[in-house]
Amino acid sequence: PAEADAQDGAPAHADILNASDAPAWRRSVAIIAHVDHGKTTLADRLLAAAGQLGEAKAGAARALDKGVAAERGITVRATAVRLRLHGGDLSLVDCPGHADLAGESAAALRLVDGALLLVDALEGPRAQTAAAVRMAAQEGVPLLLVLNKVDRLLPTEAPPIPSEALSALWARLQATVSAANDALEQLGARAARARDGRFALEAGNVLLGSG
Repeated sequence: PAEADAQDGAPAHADILNASDAPAWRRSVAIIAHVDHGKTTLADRLLAAAGQLGEAKAGAARALDKGVAAERGITVRATAVRLRLHGGDLSLVDCPGHADLAGESAAALRLVDGALLLVDALEGPRAQTAAAVRMAAQEGVPLLLVLNKVDRLLPTEAPPIPSEALSALWARLQATVSAANDALEQLGARAARARDGRFALEAGNVLLGSG
């Protein structure tokens, strides 16, 4: 995968890679999802968390998209960036979501320790979600489920929010998690952090995101 250059006042990647303090750990993680489910936005947020992108620009900068990708507003190549987080090195790989660019994602998944399976909480798993899971299963890549754009499901009522609205939100999230589990089971893939191979909100092995 190509490695993105630093921008927006962030330290150059050469400086990060040449840091004198040796990392306590090293991991490589891919972000896989259906197109427009928020992979590049999540990458921006993680860059901001590592202090490599301004917080105000996170989510809109699309820092890992370069050239044609920036012009078209889509990820066309698997692009990697190294983050320094909690004393370690995290190589983050943003993979394309379009079906005709699946080769880029497949190549990246051969090189990573695990993958974040990003699913739009409103839309649920889609065609390329299943394709991404299939590629990860073929390479034996463990997955962690991330439900994104949860803010779109939040009740619009002013506080205090009625219990019925909160129950409806929980049920919607449960349905999305169940659909993701079904996709995993159909393809023989297993969840990385679920003891029985299933994701569950109650088990704490599902991450929630917005944006």
